[in-house]
Amino acid sequence: MEIPKTYEEVEDELIKGGKGFASFKRMIGEMLTQRRESAKLALSIIITAIMGTIYPLSIGLAINAILIQKSIFLLTIYSSLFFGVYLIQFFSNRVRTISSTYLSQYTIKSLRDKAFRNLQKVPVSFYSKVKTGYLISRISNDGESLSEFLTFQVPQVLSGITTVIISASIMLYLSPKLALYSFIVIPILVGFTFAVQPRVKRNYLRTRKTIAAITGNLSENINAIRAIKSFNVEERVQDNFDKLNTANYSANMKASRLASTFGSAVRIIEAVGIAIVLIEGGIMTL
Repeated sequence: MEIPKTYEEVEDELIKGGKGFASFKRMIGEMLTQRRESAKLALSIIITAIMGTIYPLSIGLAINAILIQKSIFLLTIYSSLFFGVYLIQFFSNRVRTISSTYLSQYTIKSLRDKAFRNLQKVPVSFYSKVKTGYLISRISNDGESLSEFLTFQVPQVLSGITTVIISASIMLYLSPKLALYSFIVIPILVGFTFAVQPRVKRNYLRTRKTIAAITGNLSENINAIRAIKSFNVEERVQDNFDKLNTANYSANMKASRLASTFGSAVRIIEAVGIAIVLIEGGIMTL
């Protein structure tokens, strides 16, 4: 006897989206159609990363001007450099935020327009199998999640990668040996990230499905409120909503615990890298 499919399995069969890198590539391609804003975003990310690596250097030069060179003139120069770096970083961050917001909103608008056009073309039988609330959730809730991802997380990742490349170059120039010691933890960090990534993905997808179930349930119940009251089934409807709400709560708590564990583990790995550099630097100095 064949086990009947769950609604989630039926929905996944009917609504086939791109998987993994393919979806990400399509979104980035949509953003790159706006060449001017994309160029402004890329330039602002590079400038922000460069300024982020310069201002610690300016602090060190200012301290040396006081302790070693005892020069008020040099202290003034380096302090002015420090202020100038922060000023440039302020404007580059502003440009980055505006450009990333524009690109993300343009991309989400385009994707929602395409999704709505596709909904006009599917056969009527499609709507008898897929709940309206789930479709609303995909266009609204998932769209907001994508907007947040494109507005904040993509620029932060690109900025982080740029900063790491610039910092690594400076470190290799100043002390190749210490730089190589600091790179020891990178394979550990990469391996840990790839090991945890499948679990993070599963938990995240689960939270999207549970919030979609709540949105779908609300939409259907509000539309059918007259029938619900006529047949006096408010309590059963309430119990069903409580189950969906509890499932969403549990999914989000599980995802939050995993995210906090991952973040703490990354910080521990970073601390190990810093400790290695401090120990080796101390040995080289003594």
